[in-house]
Amino acid sequence: GRTAERRAARERTKTHIEPAPAQVDQRARRDEVIPWLRRLGLRVDEAKRGAAMCDDMPDASLEDRVRFALSGLARERFRRTAPLAGAAG
Repeated sequence: GRTAERRAARERTKTHIEPAPAQVDQRARRDEVIPWLRRLGLRVDEAKRGAAMCDDMPDASLEDRVRFALSGLARERFRRTAPLAGAAG
């Protein structure tokens, strides 16, 4: 009856929204980096952005990923705050 139809619809939906194993691994690697960036004083959005920078480093150590994220975020910040060349000041 209706209960079986609902259950079947739920199962079909469930299979479409479950992430692939590679996505789960990537999320786990990001989640591993974020708390360390937060302990270093970064805001949540900065920590998430920094962790995402490490997506192409699946075999790197946690320490290397944290360092890479910090350097990438520092470059971003420098680009935003660096004065323009030739600006009067």
